[in-house]
Amino acid sequence: MSNAHKRISQYKKAVSELILRLALKFIMTKPGDNNSLVRYYIARGRILLYLGQYDQAVSDFRAALQLDWRHEQAASWLDKARRAGQHLNERVCYVNSRVEAIPQSANPPSTRWMWPVV
Repeated sequence: MSNAHKRISQYKKAVSELILRLALKFIMTKPGDNNSLVRYYIARGRILLYLGQYDQAVSDFRAALQLDWRHEQAASWLDKARRAGQHLNERVCYVNSRVEAIPQSANPPSTRWMWPVV
């Protein structure tokens, strides 16, 4: 396993442990308390949003709103996650359009150069 793969593996493990600690903090302290569960989903959604996992963050904010549909903070974070995901999609589409604009028959300049005729 390369050094980069090791670091990614360690990073994923650290994020998983952080999410588990959040679960223990918010859920196990008051089992069955919807407010604790809402706070957990918001906290986890914010972590996922920060990590760039927009779809998963949106799912967590939606889960929080299903438990408490009037929760303003969950609604605000849901809006931020949706906008961030849309912005990412726009950037990906732009890059794809620029790549597609490159002619397929483009040759490097060194292969098209010819000796001048004297």
